[in-house]
Amino acid sequence: AVTDGLAPGQIHAQNKNSVVGIANQGISTNIFGQATETASSGSGFIISEDGYIVTNYHVVNNSKELRVIFSPVEKKLEGKKGTGDFDDEIPTAVVKGYDSNKDLAVIAINLEDIPDEILSQIKIATIGDSTTLKAGDSVLISGVIYTARDAAHKRLCELVAQGKELPMDAKDSIIYFV
Repeated sequence: AVTDGLAPGQIHAQNKNSVVGIANQGISTNIFGQATETASSGSGFIISEDGYIVTNYHVVNNSKELRVIFSPVEKKLEGKKGTGDFDDEIPTAVVKGYDSNKDLAVIAINLEDIPDEILSQIKIATIGDSTTLKAGDSVLISGVIYTARDAAHKRLCELVAQGKELPMDAKDSIIYFV
């Protein structure tokens, strides 16, 4: 996020209503070739006024039905959780695009499906420009962060030197060696 001198808590407050929950009822194929129903969930953040949301590909993979949960809706649904059925008031979403290698997906909701009392509370996430960063700048990050010890660092360097494929996409990734 663009910090503009804000403390981390202020940045959180500025963006908390852009974070959504995503529930996925899907279908996958088991090892016997049978279709089985699955359920998964994750999170995402609103990136545009027309209802586009960024999330992870693994959250929406094999989706049959996606629902987007806003925190005001979650409070309203206290006591209904765990029924196994989606509430009609929780808006559906559709996958607009994805990159499975980078574990990224974009989904969209129809804003007309969102009650006005919730629509008035949601915000667009503030996203910074990583091209303006310089060595020593502080950043706030979220998402997948790969951590590794010395042996993993050595192995990754060997794979690069041998021209072999890495076990993950290192481009634009955060790798933290401990």
